[in-house]
Amino acid sequence: MKYSTLSVLLLVVGASANVQAQAETQINDVTLDASGRIQLKVGSSSEHYYVLYRRFSADDDAEQAVSLTLGEEGSTTLTEPLGAHGPDELYRVVHSTDKTIPRIPMETASTI
Repeated sequence: MKYSTLSVLLLVVGASANVQAQAETQINDVTLDASGRIQLKVGSSSEHYYVLYRRFSADDDAEQAVSLTLGEEGSTTLTEPLGAHGPDELYRVVHSTDKTIPRIPMETASTI
């Protein structure tokens, strides 16, 4: 999958930023697109960035950031770029609360 220069820059800046305020966001809808990719719809604001995190199962301690998106006014859809991996996957979405790019741990930044 190709990523724009801006996406890569946002990841680097987000991964190297100081601690920032983040809040979990309620997922309002979950669908699969024609390619089998999970799409999660959240209520959103154009003033915040949203990060989609994935775990392969409830027993998996490792959580990976798989998508970083600037919100749209009203709602935003985040997509798991590589598609669904199995029925036990767990997802959560966090957003920045201080109008900055959310901090993404370095160990997960390479997966986006």
